[in-house]
Amino acid sequence: MRFRTYKRRDTTRESGFHTSGETTGSECKIVKSWFFHDKNKSALLKFYKKSIKLVDIFGLNKAMLALGFYIFPESKMSVEIKFKYLYQDKKCSTNFAIDLDYNKWNKIGVHDYIDILKNDEIENVFIEIAFSGEKEISYHIYGLDFDIVTQPHYIDNENALSEFNKKTAITVPETYYLNHEQDIALNLVNPSINAFKEGKILVIKSCNRCSRYIPINIDEERTTLAYSNHCASRAPCTHKNFAKYKIMNKNYPKIEQINEDNQVQTYYGHQLECKACKKFFVNAPLNPMRTSTQHREDSLRRRAIEVLVDTLLDNEWIYHKFRKQEKKEFDKHIWETFDKKCFNCGKSITVNEMDLDHTMPLAYLWPLDIHATCLCSSCNSKKSDLFPVEFYDKDHLVQLSKITKLSLEILSSKIINLEAVKKLVSKIDWFFDEFLMHKDYQKVREGKKAADQIYHSIQKVIIASGLKIDLIKEYNRKTNKYPKSITLKHD
Repeated sequence: MRFRTYKRRDTTRESGFHTSGETTGSECKIVKSWFFHDKNKSALLKFYKKSIKLVDIFGLNKAMLALGFYIFPESKMSVEIKFKYLYQDKKCSTNFAIDLDYNKWNKIGVHDYIDILKNDEIENVFIEIAFSGEKEISYHIYGLDFDIVTQPHYIDNENALSEFNKKTAITVPETYYLNHEQDIALNLVNPSINAFKEGKILVIKSCNRCSRYIPINIDEERTTLAYSNHCASRAPCTHKNFAKYKIMNKNYPKIEQINEDNQVQTYYGHQLECKACKKFFVNAPLNPMRTSTQHREDSLRRRAIEVLVDTLLDNEWIYHKFRKQEKKEFDKHIWETFDKKCFNCGKSITVNEMDLDHTMPLAYLWPLDIHATCLCSSCNSKKSDLFPVEFYDKDHLVQLSKITKLSLEILSSKIINLEAVKKLVSKIDWFFDEFLMHKDYQKVREGKKAADQIYHSIQKVIIASGLKIDLIKEYNRKTNKYPKSITLKHD
């Protein structure tokens, strides 16, 4: 017998390898970033454009001035970004402050709206990026560009504004549609380009919709840059168009990921569309077509796994347990434990703005418990089902271990909850014959049974974790029959 996965939904959006007509999403270039080092604890990057024409977007009678780049600091540092320009004979400025994660690539994107008055240009435009750190300033930088956003989809499109504002932190700087292949020296004022040397190698992949070449994180694929992974939990990705990329530039630097066919080979694969195009031209058209039933499916599956894990581990619901034992609210306790700030970005948030993160991912059968992490909604969306070691740098992991009391060994691992798996195997008959037989899980909604999806999700992460455990075979070994709670197909 063979398990049949739940029925796929009908196609609801345009897709394919030639959407833009220029690139397929399976091409790449291998390039070098720029490296800068200064013995001081501060440094300044300064850029200038004489004038920039304003363009109305979202039907707001406003223009958007945006800056975007990718940066790899070699030590702990922060940046203060300043927009300075002359408009209507008036000096205007806007400041942004950002803390950078070091020894990893950071995506930087900031923007400011400008009311369009009589004049349709801003003049004497300066962009200043001031670095400050605890040690000498050293960083690798790629793809820096600043300009007025002119994406055609945004022009006079009020509907695009709400989509633009959703999870913007995840899709910047891609969502500005800037020219990230532009030479950094083009508008550089300070320091001289001679202060830079060749830096880290980057792979920039094509988008099959906008045709831009923008970075993937070839060394840490799960910490994504401009593209989401294609096979995050089913790696290695075996879909050639998503995992292998034809190298389009000549005289490129050699990297270990080049395979025998002279292609860049990735482990997890990447989507054909960049995160911005995925957001606007795939997800946005798809989401309104999702029925209330489909939304319930997703939340039901997640709740089911949460209930399953708590049952297997004999855990009482953490909110009730904590209130009963500690005489206080669990979410408020975590919020205060993390000093009322998002652990990842450091932003001060209210308890109502906090998202409680499982710390170790629920998808891999880790429960929500006293070891939870306080994150803002944006950072929680970025982390999703990533393990801590895939999301945080080493200093953050050490700090997280001290706060949550989880060992650094656990936080640095990418393993499924082995205790939960062991309990699941020991109660495999209960899992199929009782848990999945619950009436809510047996309902078929739009051709899909919830029990099938729950089983599929759990079996998938077991395989992804390298465990050779087939839940149906375990059930058959124990009961000498096959489960009736899920959809099976005879070979």
